[in-house]
Amino acid sequence: MRTIERVFMIGLLLMLVICFGACGSSSDQEQSSTRSETQSVEEESSKTENRGITPENLEIEPNDDVLQKYSKDDEEGFLDADFSAATDITFSVVDDESWKYSHNKREFPIEPCYAKINNTAITKHFWGKKDEIGVYFVFSGTERCTVELSKGKGEIEQVDSDDSNTIVFKKTLEAAKSKKAETIESEFKLTPKEACGLRIDVIYDASVPRKYDQSSTIYFTNNAEE
Repeated sequence: MRTIERVFMIGLLLMLVICFGACGSSSDQEQSSTRSETQSVEEESSKTENRGITPENLEIEPNDDVLQKYSKDDEEGFLDADFSAATDITFSVVDDESWKYSHNKREFPIEPCYAKINNTAITKHFWGKKDEIGVYFVFSGTERCTVELSKGKGEIEQVDSDDSNTIVFKKTLEAAKSKKAETIESEFKLTPKEACGLRIDVIYDASVPRKYDQSSTIYFTNNAEE
């Protein structure tokens, strides 16, 4: 009888051991599965966050009051205007003067970049007399991207914009007949503090029709390729 009781007790202990082992294995699997799911969620969240930084949600709305201060109404017809202008905006991600990025490139790495603005003022006056024309460079989004004049000092002055998120520079051009008109370049260093957008508006004074004004917006993101 005692032998049977011992066998029964041993069998019961073995069953308990097997049962606890199975429960422990199931718990480990559940914990492992939970950790894997949590990691996947975190990775997907990170990917979503990175994808969220796109040019569309970094769009810069310029201060209308600032733009209105320098813009004008076209009182003369397009063909009757005495002056015209040409503007070209290019960028370089490093100071290599290659200027291979034109204003149609939308994204840049979050690191210093250089913007070059070329201006040519043309007069239709018969004698081709030289006239002074003012041009304003309005940078919007400067709270998250600093703007410094790197070339053209002495020819360009910074004017008060009355807005902490806007920097305005003014330059004076001499207009001449198209064959003699000189292209004047200005260069600025742009240093983003984080992912952001920066808008550049080039606005000529009232002598030049509004049609010749130009704007360009660039974006600094982690997704940009150099």
